[in-house]
Amino acid sequence: MRETASDAFFTLKTDDKTVAVRLHVALNEERAVPFRRFQINGKNVDYTARNNEKSQFRAYLQADNRVLELPDFVDSLIGNFVRAIHAEETLWVSGSDGAKVVEWQLKLLEKGSSYSFQRIMNYTRAASSAC
Repeated sequence: MRETASDAFFTLKTDDKTVAVRLHVALNEERAVPFRRFQINGKNVDYTARNNEKSQFRAYLQADNRVLELPDFVDSLIGNFVRAIHAEETLWVSGSDGAKVVEWQLKLLEKGSSYSFQRIMNYTRAASSAC
Protein backbone atom coordinates (compact mmCIF):
# COMPACT_ATOMS: atom_id res chain seq x y z
CA MET A 1 0.00 0.00 0.00
CA ARG A 2 1.32 3.42 -0.96
CA GLU A 3 0.02 6.30 1.14
CA THR A 4 0.77 9.99 0.74
CA ALA A 5 -0.45 12.52 3.28
CA SER A 6 -0.16 16.20 3.95
CA ASP A 7 -0.95 18.33 6.98
CA ALA A 8 -1.54 22.06 7.32
CA PHE A 9 -1.79 23.89 10.65
CA PHE A 10 -3.07 27.42 11.11
CA THR A 11 -5.06 29.66 13.44
CA LEU A 12 -8.24 31.50 12.51
CA LYS A 13 -8.94 34.67 14.47
CA THR A 14 -12.24 36.51 14.61
CA ASP A 15 -13.16 39.51 16.73
CA ASP A 16 -14.09 37.39 19.73
CA LYS A 17 -12.32 34.00 19.39
CA THR A 18 -9.34 32.08 18.11
CA VAL A 19 -9.68 28.67 16.48
CA ALA A 20 -6.78 26.25 15.99
CA VAL A 21 -7.19 24.34 12.69
CA ARG A 22 -5.37 21.29 11.35
CA LEU A 23 -6.08 20.00 7.83
CA HIS A 24 -5.07 16.43 6.95
CA VAL A 25 -5.36 14.95 3.45
CA ALA A 26 -4.22 11.41 2.70
CA LEU A 27 -4.06 9.52 -0.57
CA ASN A 28 -4.32 5.75 -0.44
CA GLU A 29 -4.47 4.14 -3.89
CA GLU A 30 -6.47 1.24 -2.43
CA ARG A 31 -9.32 3.62 -1.51
CA ALA A 32 -11.70 4.96 -4.12
CA VAL A 33 -12.21 8.22 -2.18
CA PRO A 34 -9.49 10.31 -0.49
CA PHE A 35 -9.56 10.57 3.28
CA ARG A 36 -10.19 14.19 4.27
CA ARG A 37 -10.12 15.38 7.86
CA PHE A 38 -9.70 18.69 9.56
CA GLN A 39 -9.45 19.45 13.22
CA ILE A 40 -10.96 22.41 15.04
CA ASN A 41 -9.71 23.02 18.57
CA GLY A 42 -8.65 19.38 18.78
CA LYS A 43 -11.96 17.92 17.52
CA ASN A 44 -11.75 15.75 14.38
CA VAL A 45 -14.19 16.53 11.56
CA ASP A 46 -14.27 14.23 8.52
CA TYR A 47 -15.30 15.65 5.15
CA THR A 48 -16.77 13.83 2.15
CA ALA A 49 -18.72 14.94 -0.90
CA ARG A 50 -21.20 12.86 -2.90
CA ASN A 51 -24.67 12.82 -4.40
CA ASN A 52 -27.52 12.63 -1.90
CA GLU A 53 -30.73 10.63 -2.42
CA LYS A 54 -32.06 13.46 -4.67
CA SER A 55 -28.90 13.27 -6.87
CA GLN A 56 -27.71 16.66 -5.57
CA PHE A 57 -23.93 16.89 -5.07
CA ARG A 58 -23.48 17.78 -1.41
CA ALA A 59 -20.73 18.15 1.21
CA TYR A 60 -20.91 16.05 4.38
CA LEU A 61 -19.17 16.86 7.65
CA GLN A 62 -19.00 14.20 10.36
CA ALA A 63 -17.91 14.72 13.95
CA ASP A 64 -18.50 12.16 16.67
CA ASN A 65 -21.68 10.39 15.51
CA ARG A 66 -23.27 13.44 13.90
CA VAL A 67 -23.39 14.06 10.15
CA LEU A 68 -24.15 17.45 8.65
CA GLU A 69 -25.23 17.71 4.99
CA LEU A 70 -24.36 21.04 3.34
CA PRO A 71 -24.42 22.54 -0.15
CA ASP A 72 -21.25 21.75 -2.10
CA PHE A 73 -18.52 24.14 -0.97
CA VAL A 74 -17.19 24.98 -4.43
CA ASP A 75 -20.69 25.57 -5.80
CA SER A 76 -21.43 27.82 -2.82
CA LEU A 77 -18.26 29.86 -3.37
CA ILE A 78 -18.96 30.28 -7.09
CA GLY A 79 -22.53 31.37 -6.31
CA ASN A 80 -21.22 33.88 -3.76
CA PHE A 81 -18.75 35.25 -6.33
CA VAL A 82 -21.52 35.75 -8.90
CA ARG A 83 -23.78 37.46 -6.34
CA ALA A 84 -20.87 39.70 -5.28
CA ILE A 85 -20.32 40.75 -8.90
CA HIS A 86 -23.98 41.81 -8.99
CA ALA A 87 -23.51 43.68 -5.65
CA GLU A 88 -26.02 41.37 -3.95
CA GLU A 89 -23.60 40.33 -1.16
CA THR A 90 -19.95 40.62 -0.14
CA LEU A 91 -17.31 38.03 -0.94
CA TRP A 92 -16.91 35.28 1.65
CA VAL A 93 -13.27 34.70 0.70
CA SER A 94 -10.70 37.26 -0.41
CA GLY A 95 -8.57 36.82 -3.51
CA SER A 96 -5.47 36.36 -1.34
CA ASP A 97 -7.20 33.64 0.70
CA GLY A 98 -8.21 31.90 -2.54
CA ALA A 99 -4.63 32.08 -3.80
CA LYS A 100 -3.41 30.52 -0.53
CA VAL A 101 -5.83 27.60 -0.97
CA VAL A 102 -4.57 27.04 -4.52
CA GLU A 103 -1.00 27.06 -3.15
CA TRP A 104 -1.95 24.37 -0.60
CA GLN A 105 -3.64 22.29 -3.30
CA LEU A 106 -0.55 22.47 -5.47
CA LYS A 107 1.62 21.35 -2.55
CA LEU A 108 -0.72 18.39 -1.99
CA LEU A 109 -0.51 17.50 -5.67
CA GLU A 110 3.26 17.70 -5.49
CA LYS A 111 3.29 15.06 -2.76
CA GLY A 112 0.94 12.82 -4.75
CA SER A 113 2.44 13.07 -8.21
CA SER A 114 5.57 14.93 -9.24
CA TYR A 115 4.68 14.66 -12.93
CA SER A 116 1.16 16.08 -12.49
CA PHE A 117 2.46 18.81 -10.21
CA GLN A 118 5.07 19.90 -12.75
CA ARG A 119 2.45 20.10 -15.52
CA ILE A 120 0.13 22.19 -13.32
CA MET A 121 2.96 24.48 -12.21
CA ASN A 122 3.98 25.06 -15.85
CA TYR A 123 0.36 25.87 -16.74
CA THR A 124 0.00 28.16 -13.70
CA ARG A 125 3.21 30.05 -14.54
CA ALA A 126 2.08 30.48 -18.15
CA ALA A 127 -1.35 31.71 -17.05
CA SER A 128 0.18 34.12 -14.50
CA SER A 129 2.57 35.65 -17.02
CA ALA A 130 -0.31 36.16 -19.48
CA CYS A 131 -2.15 38.38 -16.93
